[in-house]
Amino acid sequence: MKTIKVGRELYPLPDNPDELETRMVEIVHTYRSELIQFLIATGLDLYLAIRFSKRIGSQPLSDLKRSLVGLANSHQLPEEFADILKAVNKYDYYVLPSAPFYKQIDDRLQRNLVQTEISFKAPLKRTPRINVLAY
Repeated sequence: MKTIKVGRELYPLPDNPDELETRMVEIVHTYRSELIQFLIATGLDLYLAIRFSKRIGSQPLSDLKRSLVGLANSHQLPEEFADILKAVNKYDYYVLPSAPFYKQIDDRLQRNLVQTEISFKAPLKRTPRINVLAY
């Protein structure tokens, strides 16, 4: 019987490849959702300050939280899911790495931070002065 360790939890996995893939998708979605909930609960603003060296206001922070909740509820799998599934098929015991999930979260945050910076930058209100020399 196959076993996967996710965080502090151990999950038994079925030996049938079709059931295994379905169970792995459930585990991946649950784990990503738990990571995002933990990140929001412990302070997304602190994570942004440490990870991206950014401090943002309450409204953009709320938008980022909403975007992460959308990621937690989405069916989008990490890019490395196929590699994870191959490793689970190969070994009887596998420890699920958290790096692909944090990469997916960071990509989402980075994309939204760029959009936030673009929409919140104030346009230049002053017109440049042209000095004319009188001859």
